[in-house]
Amino acid sequence: MSTDARRTALALTVWAVLGLGTVALTWLGRGFDRVPSGARSHYLLRRCGAVAILVAAATLSPAQVNGLWPPAELVEVFGPREDAAAGGPRRLSSPFERAYVSAFRDSPAALAYYPLLGLGLLSFVLVRPGWRWERFLPWLGLAAVSGMQVRTVPFFAMVAGPVLAWNLRDVLSRRPRVMPRRRA
Repeated sequence: MSTDARRTALALTVWAVLGLGTVALTWLGRGFDRVPSGARSHYLLRRCGAVAILVAAATLSPAQVNGLWPPAELVEVFGPREDAAAGGPRRLSSPFERAYVSAFRDSPAALAYYPLLGLGLLSFVLVRPGWRWERFLPWLGLAAVSGMQVRTVPFFAMVAGPVLAWNLRDVLSRRPRVMPRRRA
């Protein structure tokens, strides 16, 4: 495999860590939602084994074990940041930085992150009696990561959109239906 092809494969597979984390959070939430407390430890042990198999399968990619490292963009969030004063270009990291809003103020797609985040949070408040951990944990995990690194916003959107729709469906299905009055 050429060096360029290997770099491309590595660039594509480093985001597999985010997918593995999302799967793990979904299964953890499902364990809280659906499994009786007495059988929960057995369920979680089986799911840990399944995650281990997924991790092993991820190492079979062209990037191999290097694909299991978090992407550099996520590592930068917790490490020292390059600044223009230090000689390097300053990169956007969080959608909550002023530079993000000023750079993308004319892009409805970029600004859609904020209503998606707010409406998703509101949907969890409204669906309280039918709270689903299998929806909330992956949503929360990706919301936290997307709040720290703007490049993960599309991953958050792929989970937040369907979760918002499911929560709103649950909220609206609980409301009593109003039947039209019949004339006598």
